[in-house]
Amino acid sequence: MMIIQSLIDKKIEPLGLGATLKEVHERIKESGCGAVAFIDEESRPVGILTERDISRLLFEGCGFDDLAFPLAIKELVVSQENRDLEYVLSLMTGNNIRRIVICNKAGRYSGIITQDTIFHELGEEIYKTKLRARHLINAKNLIHKITPSHSLKEALSLMVENKIGTLPMLGEGERILGMLTERKIVRMVELGVSLESPAVEFIDKNPYLVHEDSFINEIIDIFEKNSDSLCVLVIDSSRELKGIITKRDLLKNAENSYKNAIEESFRATRYALNNFPQSVLECYYLETTMLIQWANKRAFELLGSDIVDKPLSAILDQATYEHMAERIAAGLRVEPFNIEIGGNYYEVTLAKSTRRIMQLVFTDVTKHKEYEETLRKEQQVVQDILDFQSSIVLVAGSDEGVLSANRSALDFFGFRDVKEFRMHYRCICEAFIDREGFLKNRHEAWLHEALLANQTGRDSKAIIKDRHSGEERIFVVKVGRYPRDSHKFIVSLTDVTELEMSKRELEGKVMARTAELSRAMSILEEAQKIARLGNWQLYLHNAEFEYSKEITKILGIDEEDRLSIKDLMSFVHPEDKRRLMRGFIRSAKKGQNASCNIRFLNLYGQTRMTHIQIKAPDEWHEEKILFGICQDITEQIELEKIAYYDSLTQIYNRNKFNELITREIELLKRYKQPLSLVIFDIDRFKRINDTYGHRVGDEVLAELAGIVSREIRSTDIFVRWGGEEFVIVTPQTPTQGAQLLAEKIRSKIEEWKFEGVEECVTCSFGVTNILRLESIESAIERADELLYKAKNNGRNQVVMAEER
Repeated sequence: MMIIQSLIDKKIEPLGLGATLKEVHERIKESGCGAVAFIDEESRPVGILTERDISRLLFEGCGFDDLAFPLAIKELVVSQENRDLEYVLSLMTGNNIRRIVICNKAGRYSGIITQDTIFHELGEEIYKTKLRARHLINAKNLIHKITPSHSLKEALSLMVENKIGTLPMLGEGERILGMLTERKIVRMVELGVSLESPAVEFIDKNPYLVHEDSFINEIIDIFEKNSDSLCVLVIDSSRELKGIITKRDLLKNAENSYKNAIEESFRATRYALNNFPQSVLECYYLETTMLIQWANKRAFELLGSDIVDKPLSAILDQATYEHMAERIAAGLRVEPFNIEIGGNYYEVTLAKSTRRIMQLVFTDVTKHKEYEETLRKEQQVVQDILDFQSSIVLVAGSDEGVLSANRSALDFFGFRDVKEFRMHYRCICEAFIDREGFLKNRHEAWLHEALLANQTGRDSKAIIKDRHSGEERIFVVKVGRYPRDSHKFIVSLTDVTELEMSKRELEGKVMARTAELSRAMSILEEAQKIARLGNWQLYLHNAEFEYSKEITKILGIDEEDRLSIKDLMSFVHPEDKRRLMRGFIRSAKKGQNASCNIRFLNLYGQTRMTHIQIKAPDEWHEEKILFGICQDITEQIELEKIAYYDSLTQIYNRNKFNELITREIELLKRYKQPLSLVIFDIDRFKRINDTYGHRVGDEVLAELAGIVSREIRSTDIFVRWGGEEFVIVTPQTPTQGAQLLAEKIRSKIEEWKFEGVEECVTCSFGVTNILRLESIESAIERADELLYKAKNNGRNQVVMAEER
């Protein structure tokens, strides 16, 4: 195939960037080429405008005085002058253009090769073919036609929209009236003719007609003799229009080799539409070089507007280019590969490949690369975290065995990497030691067994021998499914050997302590039984009342009976209920401890005196609980009465006095508060006994004790000293206060009518204070002297010592 250098029409002069649309039109008319190129200051081609472009621009409202270069918006297809004719023909048909701008090796403008040039060069080859006109009819052009009613503007609109340069005009009965070309319309506009003018006035009324059975050589003769002719109309025997044949139609059928190349090119370009989101290149095999012959808009934006006619090796690195070329030459599949362009990453895919044509698709995978890099870094961070863990962490597959391991796992088993691990243990369970109660050495079961245990909150354990020390170590095994693959599992093994040993030791201690506690509880129950002491607790949020069995004995109920707090209150003596409730309220509301003696009326009809203590917790929790004890002190009270109370008068005896006065003397010494002593006896009591008898005398003593008890304070100490003699101790009271109390009591006794005694009963009193540093015996002796002084002074009077 010949080189195109000799075919370049160098008479077609280019224009500079400042040319107007009118200058472009004039240059096109002068050259007869149908197009003109624009060059920059260095004579490099930068754009092209064709006769059809001018038609479109005029239709869109542009004027002849407008600058032309800014209107040259189509992609410029350029070829070097050392290319062969087959390649240029492929460029022309592949990019659906009639003209190609040619430049030299330096990239400077050389000229233009047109469709006509190639037509004349291949004319002899075309002439040899035996095809008829009907074989070359371009059915697409037959669809578009005009009638006498169309204006120039309407005709031009059809041409621009459908990218055709010729329209036949048909009259009534589909009779051919003539033919209108876009070149004719442009010339009319240049002459000032309005586009609203009727198209019928400007048609060529003598178009070239050929019969559909005419051979191609007849059509070639018409084009040769009439160089201005762009097409011929094909008719049948009845002169009905069947189609249009252009020079391009002839070129597409020049020779089988050219035809095949053209058809392959068209099939490839179907996959590389300009609205593809990816960049698409179409390359042509030229001897040992792959030349870029077509690019979509995205590819021009990515690789530059001058990418066409460059070798593919200008984009790919040499190693990638050679590898791809070798595989294509060998008929092998080319796997997608990545390249970097302008800081972004693109995946290159060979979308279509034929003998001469191949198509490459560039997909921007920068974000995928960034994601992969981020994912790789995240995985490395995760691995670093896992390596930091003291636990053994593995990724295991149900079929693949161990897939990865952290540093603790490799160190424990003494392996350098997972590969060495798998050489010894395909599955981690091969390291397990069979032992009852632990995971077994079974490939098919241990993962699922451990996973099920984890899901139900149970621990799975395994025993593994330490390869360094030979010791058997106990591990807790945790298993979870891998997030992205349900057939993989994440396994962690935590060494709990020391913990297990401590646990067993602790369990032994707990068992021993439990036994001790059980014995202590038995002793406590026995002690409570002996002490008649029961414990209880009251839940304030629901009034639930719990108690020990000793309380059931106090109340006389069965141990199986369950009492509420309301039931308990029904056993309390009516006079004691308020006191017990005050104790509960003080503890519940103020958090203070309380204690009181309460009488219970049990089911046996007995009154049992109990001592109750109520303890509020130091801190309230969600469940507010009061704790307490209840001790049966009935017998204790009786014994105390015998030991500390006078059986006749039911007041303290001298034993109790000795106990209480010791405490008061200590308080006197510490706080220096006054403490007074009153001693009195009944005047002429012997005469009462002799006159009325000892029974009446005893009644007088008891009645008198009642009178005095009602007059003194609860803090005062009232004691029967012996016979008819009594003692009163008044804490925090000076002598004058004690004298007033004695006088009040004396008066009450004198006024009282004692049953069985007709005469007046009187008493004599001695009152003194108790000094801080003296003994109680000394104070009693002094008060006794004052008592006898009162008797000597006539009885029924109070004698007080001077304050000391």
